[in-house]
Amino acid sequence: MSRQVLDRDEFLDRTTGLLDDRDPDVVRTAVRTLAYAGWAPAVPGLIGLLGHSRPVVARDARDALVRLGEPAIPALRHAAGRARPDRRRVYEWLIERIRGGEDGC
Repeated sequence: MSRQVLDRDEFLDRTTGLLDDRDPDVVRTAVRTLAYAGWAPAVPGLIGLLGHSRPVVARDARDALVRLGEPAIPALRHAAGRARPDRRRVYEWLIERIRGGEDGC
């Protein structure tokens, strides 16, 4: 078996695919990798994880979106606009955190 060296963009694109993995530990590792890399194309996938059945995965997704910062705001606004009223607050809270608002949801 030979190894393939990927450029940064291809590596991060493939890592984004791991956000759908069945193993929560794999998902959490992917979330952290994408956040530390500042990979804005992962924002929709990270937003999708906010409702993950494992609270630790949802928390890591929230932290990743905050770390990504301003590039996440348009997608968070869109998600808030489409969310049920009882779910909207998490998106609004994330936007506030990104903009430097008060912590606490």
